[in-house]
Amino acid sequence: MTGPENAGSLGGRKHLLAAVAELGLQVPTADLPHRLDGLLTIDHVGVPVSWKVVDARRLDATGLSDHDCYVVDVEVPAP
Repeated sequence: MTGPENAGSLGGRKHLLAAVAELGLQVPTADLPHRLDGLLTIDHVGVPVSWKVVDARRLDATGLSDHDCYVVDVEVPAP
């Protein structure tokens, strides 16, 4: 969502960012690392901006997938 574009297109990124804004989401995985040094993840989790993000982290999934696992802990406000 930021940094060099190596997996998609800048046009695709622009549409994705517009959808995130239109849907009122935040993307706590946006600045998490990719498995490859120096890159940021291409796998993301979006949550409503009204949710408090407590933690977002990358878990190594080597041997399970060619992608890593990304976990987001949130606090959901009462209705």
